[in-house]
Amino acid sequence: LKSIEDGWDSDGVAQMYHRVGLIYFDRGESDLALDHFWHALRAKKRRALGSDQGTYWAALHERVGTCDEEDLASVLFCMGLAHQERCEYEWAMASLGEALVVQRRHLGPDHADVAQTLLHIGAVHARMSEMNESQAAYSRARNMQRRLE
Repeated sequence: LKSIEDGWDSDGVAQMYHRVGLIYFDRGESDLALDHFWHALRAKKRRALGSDQGTYWAALHERVGTCDEEDLASVLFCMGLAHQERCEYEWAMASLGEALVVQRRHLGPDHADVAQTLLHIGAVHARMSEMNESQAAYSRARNMQRRLE
């Protein structure tokens, strides 16, 4: 895939890596899934910055609308799930937290995807024995789901 990456549109490359990562994740191969999710983020970075240089997260926060934020949130969410499956809880929290920021900006504060991300953040907090944070995230998600019914 890398040999053709430079000749493709960065969004097309990102989507391809994301979809292949999802296939690996569904097969229980989280190492390969994460590798593909990272490549998807790299392709998003190229589109946002025009190259691999610079600070990716800063560029995302400064350039709202430069890339497809729904797709970006999905890649970050999937990365969080893969890290969670591998018991890499700090990485899971970082990915899910960034997904949440992008989702709220793109979808608004009350959306089913935001609630789903909050549920996973609560699960990661529970795995890290951070029960107060876990309960708070679950509570926010549950309240949001009720408002959306």
